[in-house]
Amino acid sequence: MSTFSRPSGVERLFRRIHPGDTPLARGWDRLEGWLLMLVILVSVTALPFASAVGSETYADESPAVTAQARQRHQVEAVLVDNAPPVRPPVYGGASNNVTSVRAEWVLSDGTRRTGTIQAEAGSRAGSTVPIWIDARGDVVRAPLTSGEVLWNAIAVTLSLWSGIVIACAGGFWLTRKALDRRRFAEWEREWADIDPRRSR
Repeated sequence: MSTFSRPSGVERLFRRIHPGDTPLARGWDRLEGWLLMLVILVSVTALPFASAVGSETYADESPAVTAQARQRHQVEAVLVDNAPPVRPPVYGGASNNVTSVRAEWVLSDGTRRTGTIQAEAGSRAGSTVPIWIDARGDVVRAPLTSGEVLWNAIAVTLSLWSGIVIACAGGFWLTRKALDRRRFAEWEREWADIDPRRSR
């Protein structure tokens, strides 16, 4: 007694790419196979390209890690005013626990600076908040770290590669839909030749 074995995913993919010289394989089927092979080829070759762009992004941003670590340092800012209370959520969103408030900090030469910083909502005047400042004493973001630069490079690589893959897959899907319409129309004409009653 013979048993029927279902083809594996690789076998089904190969059959779709290479329908073979059988009477059931039409020109549309072979065209679809070539297009699918092209999509796979572009998707595979796009990965090294996306990786190169990610590596370039990492190389471009890496010097900023050293530069910012040298130019920025952390100080304690003292709140001059009471921070506004927690804002209620808008349209069911999350509450905003961070707000802008005036504060004062001291530079390395003893000069006092006053400006607006981000602090926890509801903080009282006189509370201290760690902030990052540059060489001029202006409030800036925390310096970049090597980990952040690495994740940025990975995000660029994955975003670029997935964008190419999605574009190729979308183009193939649209093309296959168009081919399906042509195939269905051809099948209808052939059925009409076999059974003229179907065309009535």
